Amino acid sequence: RKGGKSVRKIGVRATNYYVSASTKSKEEADSNFYGIFKEDILSEYHLDLSKDVKSSVPRITLSMNTGQWVSEEIDIYEMI
Repeated sequence: RKGGKSVRKIGVRATNYYVSASTKSKEEADSNFYGIFKEDILSEYHLDLSKDVKSSVPRITLSMNTGQWVSEEIDIYEMI
């Protein structure tokens, strides 16, 4: 409580190592940067961000729970 100010609320946000991945290329990055690059994550997991999955959160949740991909031809909201 310095100068009439005080902490009134503290929030905690779940995060992981990949959240702070640099979007810069390795050539653009500072030589002191020792984190991970987004391009490395995409390469490691064979991810292609040019595709947008319809109703992705519920579709991926159901897919993970059932152990098989729910086709985008299926209206996931109708199922819900």
